[in-house]
Amino acid sequence: MLIVRHTNARGLPMGESNRLCLHPDEKVHQARALRANGATYQQVADAVGVPLSTAWRWCVGKTRKPPTSIRIARAKTPSQSNRQRQGRQTASWPAHTVSYTDAELEALRNLHGDIA
Repeated sequence: MLIVRHTNARGLPMGESNRLCLHPDEKVHQARALRANGATYQQVADAVGVPLSTAWRWCVGKTRKPPTSIRIARAKTPSQSNRQRQGRQTASWPAHTVSYTDAELEALRNLHGDIA
């Protein structure tokens, strides 16, 4: 299985790909859609269930900016997980990952030429 991670320009995970993410990407998209349809920041915050300042930052793009690249990795097998527990591999993976079907991956590759 392949795992897709959204990253910023420096290659760091962002959105749900980041293990410190508090809110799902769907909630951010919903907030931006409400604001685009003319809702006030307070109405957006109430509808989505976040503080006013969080809704404002999402809508103006201060935080949760769109990803600049997408990285695709293979999911770890049980043998890889065992090696990691034994200290032979120290790679850390985000807690939130998004998996796509082959058709969705092909569509992503067509949209973004920089999929690694």
